[in-house]
Parts: sequence; structure tokens; C-alpha cells
Amino acid sequence: MEIRQTTDLNSPIYHDALAIRKTVFVQEQHVPIDLEIENEDKTIHFVGYIGQQPVATARLLPEAGGYHVQRVAILREHRGHDYGRELFAALEDYARQHDRLTLTLGGQDHALGFYERLGFSRTARPGFLDAGIPHHEMQKNLISIRSSKMKGASNHAVDDSNFNLFIRAQYVDRRAYQRYYG
Repeated sequence: MEIRQTTDLNSPIYHDALAIRKTVFVQEQHVPIDLEIENEDKTIHFVGYIGQQPVATARLLPEAGGYHVQRVAILREHRGHDYGRELFAALEDYARQHDRLTLTLGGQDHALGFYERLGFSRTARPGFLDAGIPHHEMQKNLISIRSSKMKGASNHAVDDSNFNLFIRAQYVDRRAYQRYYG
């Protein structure tokens, strides 16, 4: 699958993303169009193509330290072919290239197993309804730290909850981070 991206709302890539989202969310899941189309100019839109046919889409909304993954959709006839996994690999690559530390998403409850297989974990936020559909917030740390050297200390394990608090801060001093965890 070839994955293309855009921030240009006049781009054919964006229009392909929108067509997939309308099919999956508006037609299949009955999400009102006014809830589906929002924040379009603040996000990076990704579309996966088989040949010239658009089959999968997602978008990234920048947030402190990472990106919020939104509007993940694969056309019904193309589900079950690992296109979602390929799409997420591209999203992660993009996030890493832009020095982001996390990906967060609101996963529909029926898809939580898929996101868990990709390395996402549920956060402490309680489940919620979005457009009447049950969701849970999930997050994936893009930098995995199991042991590191603190300045003047021996190797030690860094638990994920402390790391998560560190990277969710509004401001990350990269030099300090590298000095302690580098």
C-alpha cells in the first residue's frame, strides 16, 4: 500500500480521505456529517492507496509532545488485509521524524484489540461516547525506556507511569531529557 499525506484541503489526497471517512463514519456508522468534519485545517491527513484506489485513511492532530490519531478508517471491502497496520506504521514513522514522543487516540471499543496489538494501552481516562459510539482513550509511547543511566547513578528501571507523566508535560526540555535518559 502506498501512503500519501497532505495538509492542503484542496488536495486530491484530502478529498480521498474525506470520501473514505464519509463512507465509513457517515454512511456505515451513522455519524452526523457536522460531527465528522471538524478541525480539518489543523491536521495532517494520510491516505493509503492500492494502485490508484484510496482504501484507508487517518489524520494526526498535533498536541503537546505527540500527535492525536483521529479518523482512522478502512473501506469495508479492504478490511482484514493488514492495511491498518501499514497505515499506523506510517503514522509512527511520521511522528518519530518530527520528534514526537507519543501517539494518543480515542479508539472505538470494537477496535481496542487492534490498537492493543499495535502497542497502544488504555489510559486512566474512563470510557466515553463520541458521536454516540463507545470509545476509550489509548496511548503509545514512541520511545520505550526500560533501563537507562541517570547522571551519577547505576542502571535502573524507569516505570512507564513516570515516563508517561514526563512526556505528557506541556514543555519537554530535550537537553535535560537526553542528559538523564540519553
